[in-house]
Amino acid sequence: MFVCSIKAGKKKWGIVALAVLLVVVTVFLAFGKWNATADSGNAKGYSCVASNNDERVAFLAQFGWQVEAEPLEIRDVAIPDPFDEVYLQYNALQKQQGFDLEPLAGKVCRQWVYEVTNYPAETPVHANLLVYEDRVVGGDICSTELDGFMLPFDALGSGNAGTASSAGNSALPESAVSSGAPVSSQVPVVSEAAPVSSSEIPANAWPTD
Repeated sequence: MFVCSIKAGKKKWGIVALAVLLVVVTVFLAFGKWNATADSGNAKGYSCVASNNDERVAFLAQFGWQVEAEPLEIRDVAIPDPFDEVYLQYNALQKQQGFDLEPLAGKVCRQWVYEVTNYPAETPVHANLLVYEDRVVGGDICSTELDGFMLPFDALGSGNAGTASSAGNSALPESAVSSGAPVSSQVPVVSEAAPVSSSEIPANAWPTD
């Protein structure tokens, strides 16, 4: 009887150990899947990989934007902690397109500015990409005019930016964010390899800290 009891105990512990192993493997696989998603996309499923220039241009292309191959400017941008009212409003735009800058408060991101070549109106437009650890984590499409606008990346697909056939129409989209949004000259930045001086970047292109 004693021997049988020992055998039964070993079998029981074997089953428990197997169950624990299965749980560990399941958690590991789930974490790996989540981590892979975090590395490659955002909440809306857009591909956000941005480890090189081709990937950054491809990120914009998935929304229909065509840009000059080389960026106008590259600089570091400090995300404030805590957010002020302006950054809260700017982050609301980010959340509309599946991003969220709040987890990055206090961190430094790299900003890449590209010239948009297919905006459906005769106005200079820039695409601003915020990149952190080789992933796009936010940004916008904005006019360089003093009283310009700011749009989410998917403005073309939603129809807010018009169509290519309406290039002669200079009317701004109703959903455009007011230029009372962030002033770029007040953002703490460190310019790097910038073919264009910071003075050529519009004052309404980026949030203040």
